[in-house]
Amino acid sequence: MRHHDWYDIATLGVISGTLFFVFTYTSITAYQAWIAKDTMRRQLRAYLSVTTSGPPGVFAGLKPGSPGHPNPLAVLFIKNSGQTPAYEVSSWIAIDVKEYPLKTPLPTAPITQKLARTIIAPGDATSLITKAGRPLVSDEESDIRQGKKAIYVCGEVKYRDAFGRRQFVRFRFFNQLWLERPTSFEADEEGNEAS
Repeated sequence: MRHHDWYDIATLGVISGTLFFVFTYTSITAYQAWIAKDTMRRQLRAYLSVTTSGPPGVFAGLKPGSPGHPNPLAVLFIKNSGQTPAYEVSSWIAIDVKEYPLKTPLPTAPITQKLARTIIAPGDATSLITKAGRPLVSDEESDIRQGKKAIYVCGEVKYRDAFGRRQFVRFRFFNQLWLERPTSFEADEEGNEAS
């Protein structure tokens, strides 16, 4: 009778150990599969960024006003550096003259305006253009030269990646070198984030 008890205990121990091993192995395999799928999504998804440089030979930056067009014009580019297209891409962009460093709010997304949607293929770019609602006045130009004010360009890009996830890019650039280097933009310390 005692021999039979030890045999049952040993069998139960082997079965328990085997079940524990199978459960652990299955859990680890499932976790590795989840990591692989997440890594694939990260590597293959669209990655949009807003940049101050355009394709060769294409203007990007800030154009000062001219006699026929007195309002400053800003041109930025949305680039897809991912491996899949970005779908349902919509964006808004605004330009404003504010104090430097910035202490008051910049324009926000237009609520009533329906934003156009497009697709940006991997490696492609599309332009974001905005024009100030008015020309700069002489006091603003003077304050910009003295570093008291800057021309800010801000906005947001929203899109859907190839896996159906909603993504966004918020950006804020500024220019204080209006006359010396009108096309120069710098990323502001705040206001730049992405999903």
